[in-house]
Amino acid sequence: MISDIDDTIKISDVHERKELLRNAFCRPYAPVPGMAERYRAWEKSDGARFHYVSATPWQLYVPLADFIRSNGFPAGTFQLKFFRWKDQIFFDLFKSPEHYKLMVLRPLFDRFPHRKFVLIGDSGEKDPEIYATLARAFPNQVSHIFIRDTTGEAQDSARYQTTFSGLSTNSWQIFKQPSELADKL
Repeated sequence: MISDIDDTIKISDVHERKELLRNAFCRPYAPVPGMAERYRAWEKSDGARFHYVSATPWQLYVPLADFIRSNGFPAGTFQLKFFRWKDQIFFDLFKSPEHYKLMVLRPLFDRFPHRKFVLIGDSGEKDPEIYATLARAFPNQVSHIFIRDTTGEAQDSARYQTTFSGLSTNSWQIFKQPSELADKL
């Protein structure tokens, strides 16, 4: 399982910059209700292992790891964005996560060519587009894509029809509540 963090399992409000900053630095982290239970169900029924990927700076690893543990999410590995205050890398923090996530996920697929992956993200930024790109590049490895709806776009919206064009409609799902997802993969 490759899981995004912000607005997929942790309420962040990425599309509202002020709220994002408040949720990242001022407020206690809040889980998306029901996601930890769904992840634990997949861990138990399917033996799923988790890799959490985010464009969040690596300096927030400790509070994120604490969030994962204290909210009952399965343990997993993390891939967070390299960030420094000192140079041009500072401005990379505000770039779209698309290039970053593709750059860190492609080697994972290459390293494990016989492993099947389920990709879980949200609609707030580019997770659908990133995951569809990976599904096309690694069709034998991506078994399913789940996208949590944070933008109010229906599964039959123009965005999703374009993004997932050419992929089986059984290979991706838009959901609002974790209860809409199957208990077993």
